[in-house]
Amino acid sequence: MTFDEILDKLPYELAARLESDPFFTCIPIVVADKGNVAREYQQKQAVITEKSGKRGAAVFVLQLLGDDIYPGLPGAPLKLRPSIQVIENRELNEDESGTQKSVRKICRHIIKCLKVLNIEGLVQGLTCDNPAFEPVPLGEEFGEGTLSYRVNFVCQEASGEQISYCQVPTCTQVANTLAVALATGTGGAAIWYTTDDSYPYPGDQNSFPDSTSQQYGAPIAVQADTPLIIRACSYLDGYVASSIARWTVIISD
Repeated sequence: MTFDEILDKLPYELAARLESDPFFTCIPIVVADKGNVAREYQQKQAVITEKSGKRGAAVFVLQLLGDDIYPGLPGAPLKLRPSIQVIENRELNEDESGTQKSVRKICRHIIKCLKVLNIEGLVQGLTCDNPAFEPVPLGEEFGEGTLSYRVNFVCQEASGEQISYCQVPTCTQVANTLAVALATGTGGAAIWYTTDDSYPYPGDQNSFPDSTSQQYGAPIAVQADTPLIIRACSYLDGYVASSIARWTVIISD
């Protein structure tokens, strides 16, 4: 599984892990991709759930946060910070149709289910962050008597994906000429370049209609004693494009 796929899949894997535990039979688990937790919570509590006949609490797996702990290492895994928000409407939760499980009790069981969890090919070393759980202020849209806590975790991506990067192009003068040659150390890579200081996009004009970029195929002519700015990037299918090289070329006649 690629790193990109991990970011999409992990919240649903965590939700599935909780849903599979009998403790959460009467508590809805929601992946909050839509971002509006208040609306989703109200929809869940509008009616008694058909699954269990209980209401009053809900669990939301929130959108991921990520830290780059290896800033100088291309293709390194990220440290991810999953968090899970628990919301309890005390009035509903404590009546005869309520779950009878307090927001703090739910938080503690989430930690029990997820702490030190490894999901092969996805993440490793899922542990509690600091603080492990904390109260979260709610807006007026939740109404009075509604409590919320957030449970915080940290883990590392565990993908077996190998990321390859194109090497940055080089620029050298062609001996005894008013021209420069571009090259890259990545075999089979194409070099795209511009001479107006714009971004060197790959592909045809239909893909990037405002681009002046062109694919390198022969030495680039330079007017004598006249500065020429060249920007270039290497591209190859299956590889991440190189960093952008930029040179101000001046060749005397």
